[in-house]
Amino acid sequence: MYRSESPMFHVRFLFVIVAIVAVSFSALAADDAPALFRQAQDLVRREQYAAAVPLLEKCVAADPGNSKFHQWLGRALDCRRPRMGS
Repeated sequence: MYRSESPMFHVRFLFVIVAIVAVSFSALAADDAPALFRQAQDLVRREQYAAAVPLLEKCVAADPGNSKFHQWLGRALDCRRPRMGS
């Protein structure tokens, strides 16, 4: 059995999809950058970087002068990329 076929992988994948859909319906409808940012922070803390990046990009687009948005976007992008030798 491949690692990606484990039941835990499927549960985690489903959780990411549910989180993305929930974020889409709650914060995106209101177009509220602080709410998007809080949700993106939560995703980063749960190591769901791929889901957090689009939210953080919207935060940066909404308020380019907010350095926290840039900082968290950089963190998510850095953690998302594969590491050499891993």
